[in-house]
Amino acid sequence: MIQINQATLDMNISPAYVDNVRVMVHVDGTAPNAWVGVLLPRGMSVRTGDHIEYIFVHLDPARPCHYIPNLASRLL
Repeated sequence: MIQINQATLDMNISPAYVDNVRVMVHVDGTAPNAWVGVLLPRGMSVRTGDHIEYIFVHLDPARPCHYIPNLASRLL
């Protein structure tokens, strides 16, 4: 997923998030087969049926010019 996002976004993806757990989520209001890969912060876990909020892309505060794609921010 990191490599796909790297190519799509043409940005430097933060290497600090390469080992984070990745989940596939369905975005509310989209087609039934529309899924998006989302990184979970360390210590966060989700189960089938959970609803989460995620940030599409944001800067890694520890690494200027490195981005974190689709990072879950919280359970809803």
